Amino acid sequence: MLVIVNFPVPRGCVSASSIRKENNMKRLIIAAVAVSLLGASAASAQPRPYGDRDRDGVPNAYDRDRDGDGIRNNRDRNPNRPNGPGAFRPGDRDRDGIPNRFDRRDNRFTYGGRQYDRFRGPAYNYPRGYGYRNWGRGQVLPRGYFAPPYYINNWSAYRLRPPPRGYRYVRVGNDVVLAAIAGGLIAEVINGVFY
Repeated sequence: MLVIVNFPVPRGCVSASSIRKENNMKRLIIAAVAVSLLGASAASAQPRPYGDRDRDGVPNAYDRDRDGDGIRNNRDRNPNRPNGPGAFRPGDRDRDGIPNRFDRRDNRFTYGGRQYDRFRGPAYNYPRGYGYRNWGRGQVLPRGYFAPPYYINNWSAYRLRPPPRGYRYVRVGNDVVLAAIAGGLIAEVINGVFY
């Protein structure tokens, strides 16, 4: 005679069927995540309707015809907007017709061929053994530049702010360098002050 006895599973022990269920659940979750990622990338890869410029949601190539007369022309734009090369538009400070663009033609520092944000300084000679170099912040200016011919004492005439205590403005070619007097550490470089 065969007697089947069910013994209770002690706490902390895991049965084989619960392990199988757990593995099946993990596989199901991983598969669901993979399908959702693939679906999201496929949805974002749809082409844009480049001809649809009036944003009405109807994709057609005639959307540039805003007034509906069948002709695409400049009258399709905002009729209340001022037109012409000198017309003022908000955000267009240089009045070239392109908002927030500053180009060389609109440079207000030049008048009659002379540039007014640069200064004509006295003739410049580099210290003995030195030549032109592009200086940068954090570099050390050699001691040869710390001599009276290179100092800029009238900093306000060149529209420079007062130097901090322990610093001095030094002319290096056409540039001005703010350097520490003690060690020559460069704190600021102002390029193209002189011509």
